[in-house]
Amino acid sequence: MGKMNETSEDLRREETVADIAAIRWNCEQRKSEDILYDREFLRDGKVVAIAEIKCRHIKSTQFKSYKLDATKLKTLRRIAESMDAFSILIVAMEDGIFWLVINDLSWPTADWERKDRNDPLDKDVCYVIPMFEFRKLSAGNIWEMT
Repeated sequence: MGKMNETSEDLRREETVADIAAIRWNCEQRKSEDILYDREFLRDGKVVAIAEIKCRHIKSTQFKSYKLDATKLKTLRRIAESMDAFSILIVAMEDGIFWLVINDLSWPTADWERKDRNDPLDKDVCYVIPMFEFRKLSAGNIWEMT
C-alpha cells in the first residue's frame, strides 16, 4: 500500500534506491505491505531490516543535519525490534545515496514547520541527525538514474 502523497515517480525512485541497497548488502528487497515504512530487506527469506527511504533534491553537504519526523523514526524502530530486524534510514541525494542504522534515537529534537505542505499549522517534532553519521552507499544522482 502506498502513502497518500507518493507519486508513481516517487515509487520508481524508491525502488531504484532499494535495488541499489539490496545489491550492495547482498540481500533481496520488497515493498512493505505496511504503510508505516517503505521497504523490507531479506536474507534467506527472513526480514533482516526495514527501511524508510527518502529522495531529496539537495546535496549531502548543503546542510549539517538531516531532519525527519520523530514519530516516524520511533515507529520504525519499534516495528523493527518486534521483527528482530534492523531499522534503517536511507536518503538519496543529488550526490549519492546515504544510510544509517537507527539505534538509540539519542539525537536532539526540534520543532519543524512543514513548509512543503502549505499549512502553517502543520508542525512536527523531528530528530536532527548530523550528516556525518550517515554512510555513503552509492555515488550518483537518483534523478539521473530513473
